[in-house]
Amino acid sequence: MRPTLVAAVGLLSILGSTPAFPLPSETKYSNRYDLLDIDVILNNQRTLNSYIKCLLDQGS
Repeated sequence: MRPTLVAAVGLLSILGSTPAFPLPSETKYSNRYDLLDIDVILNNQRTLNSYIKCLLDQGS
């Protein structure tokens, strides 16, 4: 009885930890910012200051 109980609990824990259905690939990763050139932002002082103020919630 005990080995059967251990096997059943193990099987249920494995099945319970896997997702019931896979997520569509478009919800896993968005390529929206792939073409963002961070070097242009870092080398332009005005743009960099705007981003920093935005992140610090200090307005424009």
